[in-house]
Amino acid sequence: MTKQLFILFLIGTIALSGCKKDPDDDEIDLPDNNAGVCFQEVTGDCAELSEHPTMINLSNESCSGFCIMKRFLESCPDDININGQDLSPAGYLSIFFNNPNFGFDDVIATNVLVHESMHSLAYTESNGSDDLYVMLDCDVDWHVEMTNTFPSNELIAVIDSTLRTSRFDGYIDASTFHVTQTRGVYGLLNEFMSYYQSGLATFEMAKSNNLFIDPDLAILYSINASIPYYEFKYWILTYLIHAEDNYPSIYNEIMANENFKESFISIESEFREVVDKISLFADPLSASSEVNTNNIITEMETDAYFEMMLNLN
Repeated sequence: MTKQLFILFLIGTIALSGCKKDPDDDEIDLPDNNAGVCFQEVTGDCAELSEHPTMINLSNESCSGFCIMKRFLESCPDDININGQDLSPAGYLSIFFNNPNFGFDDVIATNVLVHESMHSLAYTESNGSDDLYVMLDCDVDWHVEMTNTFPSNELIAVIDSTLRTSRFDGYIDASTFHVTQTRGVYGLLNEFMSYYQSGLATFEMAKSNNLFIDPDLAILYSINASIPYYEFKYWILTYLIHAEDNYPSIYNEIMANENFKESFISIESEFREVVDKISLFADPLSASSEVNTNNIITEMETDAYFEMMLNLN
């Protein structure tokens, strides 16, 4: 298994917005700890973790990642379970970095950290309700009411083998307990959001450290940050097309859900911009392992997908 595919698989099996820079950022009094312009202290029981090395690093190199992690720490979960290991918030901030069990560099470690933290934040912000918390950035978010759904594994019958990417088994042909099954299209949106946030952090970290100059790293970061955009957009649209054809009442409820439509379109637009920026450094679609992703792109150019995007807009 290649390193790229191993990382894709691991991110899909771990259980568990960017903060916009203010025009007055240059006037912020920064603490004496090499913190960056978007540094803000964490409040509450996890306040002492404000100056954890991971947080300082993010405040210098990824304001979007810092924003997610600050919000995550302010919820200060008692413990976090990663692959059967219970971690404190402090341990969780470090677990993916310099850990031989994972073998990630700092950029991919940040990708995984932000992705999993976004999932946790989505749960805590929904206060245990059936609402889905969707976050675009520090200033824009939605509480999306969950309507009736069907499990995403129904799409197995309508997605051809040539359109099945490395994440297909983890999200479409997934366990009945996975969020994409229990919450259907809302679970797919949850993943779409989390991959957007982690992809944005990947881009910011790699660009800040000038790591895109290494062709091997550039394609590694590009694949991990960009490919989920195509996969989850395709799966969400396919879900809606299948619902329209087979479950009209479920489809009508989803399409009447304005926060669902607005949050999906917003994430899709911002995620596409991240992919466009990354493509200036490396083209993930040129990798031999991404033949099926190219097939997905061709599929989404058909009338049914074009019309569904119009309906959502």
